[in-house]
Amino acid sequence: MILSLLNISCQVSVFCVTILDVKTLKQIRVENALSIRDLALKADVSPNTIVHIESGLPARHISKRKICKVFKVRPQDIDWDLSYKLP
Repeated sequence: MILSLLNISCQVSVFCVTILDVKTLKQIRVENALSIRDLALKADVSPNTIVHIESGLPARHISKRKICKVFKVRPQDIDWDLSYKLP
C-alpha cells in the first residue's frame, strides 16, 4: 500500500512539472519575436485565426498543426486553452 501511495505522488509531481513547462501560443510567439501577421504568414493561416486562438476561442486542428510546424513543437507543447489568460 505504501508503494502505491508513493507511486501516485510521483505521478502527480511529474504531471505538475509538465503543466509548468507548457506555454501559451502568445508566449511562444512573443519569445520568437513574431507579430500576429508574421506568424499567420509563416503558418499559412489568417491573422484572425491567431487572434482568436490567443483570445481563447477554439481553433481547427489543421490550423494548430500549421502553427506548431512553424515553432517545431507538438500540439501538446502549447497550452491552447490558456492562451487568453496570460498577457
